[in-house]
Amino acid sequence: MSSQTRNYYGLVSSLPNLMADGSILPDEGNLATQYADFMHPNDLALLKLAYMPADHANLLNQLYNRQQPYNHSGNYTPQELHTIIALKWLPNPYLDDFFTQWWQHYGKTESYAQAETALAGYYHRFLLTCENPFLQKWSRFVLELTNFSLLQYTTHGLPDMQNHLVAKEEVAYLTGKYNALSEQEALIPVTQTADIWNTENPMEREKMLDDLKWQFIENEQFFYFFGIEKVIGYALQQQIALRWYHLRNSGYTASAANLPSKNLAALVSQLISSIYQQPASTL
Repeated sequence: MSSQTRNYYGLVSSLPNLMADGSILPDEGNLATQYADFMHPNDLALLKLAYMPADHANLLNQLYNRQQPYNHSGNYTPQELHTIIALKWLPNPYLDDFFTQWWQHYGKTESYAQAETALAGYYHRFLLTCENPFLQKWSRFVLELTNFSLLQYTTHGLPDMQNHLVAKEEVAYLTGKYNALSEQEALIPVTQTADIWNTENPMEREKMLDDLKWQFIENEQFFYFFGIEKVIGYALQQQIALRWYHLRNSGYTASAANLPSKNLAALVSQLISSIYQQPASTL
């Protein structure tokens, strides 16, 4: 999907401001759908990748017959997802890998949580080879933050999540005991992330983790100006802002009385998806 740099001056200039704290309701629309007619096909394909976690949730809900609301942030309609499940149309090669290498062998025996971990792994391995430096670096950052957070669970009295590390071979320098090499090799601020996990309030902890994502996007897209990377970065921040708007306005409080049970599927689901509503740290 590599391509020469193309600028989208009008599109980037027209994007409204986003607030990381969720104080303003962002547009909930999928930018790839809204601006498909104005983008080069290669750039459109890259932008769609930013919204694929929503498609993953919708896809797995159908595969496991879960009665969950359809996530409208995704790229594909329920009917298109049916076509994907039937293997009649696979918009990305990693979906073919997921179905042929994992689902056909383990789909009937493994849990939803395992399927979600596997699908996220195929997705991130694909991003790491998509030949777009911005998406490659974002994927590695998310893998590091996700897996490092999963490794903190037992330390903080939560279930052992070693078996749910996502594409762990891609960030092997973080999956062992913390050492100085981790800090040198990692994109995430390892010491700062470890300190965040010492925060007792789960809502505050989750917000600080999302703030790391937000700042990473800000820093990495800065010099792209009007390229597709600027639009992709906006789409990623849009999803973070939307998540926090719903959390801030849902009447949620992080008291022990209303925290959900530590359900494994929910734990994995919240951590490996960049589009979700419930704070991962509270599960």
